[in-house]
Amino acid sequence: MTKIQEAKPDVLVTMLVGAAHVGFYNQWAAAGLLTKIPILSYTFGLGNEQLSLPASATDGIVAAYDYFQEIDTPENATFIADLKKKAGDIPYLNTLAADTYESAMIWVKAVERAGTIERAKVIAALESGVEFKGPGGMMKIDGRTHHAAHDMYLGKMKNQKWEIIKSWPGQTADEFDGRCDLIKNPGTNQQFLPKV
Repeated sequence: MTKIQEAKPDVLVTMLVGAAHVGFYNQWAAAGLLTKIPILSYTFGLGNEQLSLPASATDGIVAAYDYFQEIDTPENATFIADLKKKAGDIPYLNTLAADTYESAMIWVKAVERAGTIERAKVIAALESGVEFKGPGGMMKIDGRTHHAAHDMYLGKMKNQKWEIIKSWPGQTADEFDGRCDLIKNPGTNQQFLPKV
C-alpha cells in the first residue's frame, strides 16, 4: 500500500485472486484510499466478494464484464428465475454463471444448425455465425477467429450491487490484423497477440 501511495497513480488496476483479494480491499478502504484513488478491477466480483465485504470497503470499485445480475432485460429476469428455481436461493449470479450458460446455449444452437453433434459439423455451424440472446445480451460467434462477440457493461459497485453506468453492444475480440483466420487456416495452433 505504501508503494502505491508513493507512486500516486490516477487509478489502480487490480487483478487480485485468492485469500489476499478480500484482505486488500479492506486494507485499502481502512487506509482511506478508496475515495482517493479509483479502482478498476478485472476480477472483483467474480467470487461474489462484494457480499462478504462491507459497502464501505467496495463502493466505487469499477469493473467491465459481459454480465451483471443487475441487467434489466426479460432474458436476464428469466435466467435468474429459472436458475433459482432449479438451484435454490443463490445470493448473486455473476459473469461466470452467465458465460457458462450462454456458451452451452451457443453450442446447442450450433448443434441444431448442424443437425448433429459431430465435431467438424458443429464447428462449421459455429463458423457460420451462430448467435444467442441470453441474460447478458446478444452473443455471436465470429467464424474466422472463433471468438464470441458480447454486449459489454461497465459497472460501479454501490451498496454491494453493481450499478451499470455504461454499455457497449456487440463488442468483438481483437482481429489481430487478420492474422487469425481459422477458416482459411483451420490447423492454426498459434497464440495471436495484439500488435501494440
